[in-house]
Amino acid sequence: MSFASIRQEITTWDETALRHLIAYAVVLQDRKSCHLGAELARKLNDPDPARWIPLEELDRRLGLRPDELAE
Repeated sequence: MSFASIRQEITTWDETALRHLIAYAVVLQDRKSCHLGAELARKLNDPDPARWIPLEELDRRLGLRPDELAE
């Protein structure tokens, strides 16, 4: 399948399907990045609560609605 065919196909998808594709593409890109895992681990292990946010705030910043998270 050509890239042009893929581009044409995804223009017909709804917003939820596009979000899933974007998330999948980001995961694939992250797997190819060697330093990303270490950087993410560093951020997750940050002991300073001043830099923490509640999960609800993260969802809001990412533009996720509660009904989308159950999928």
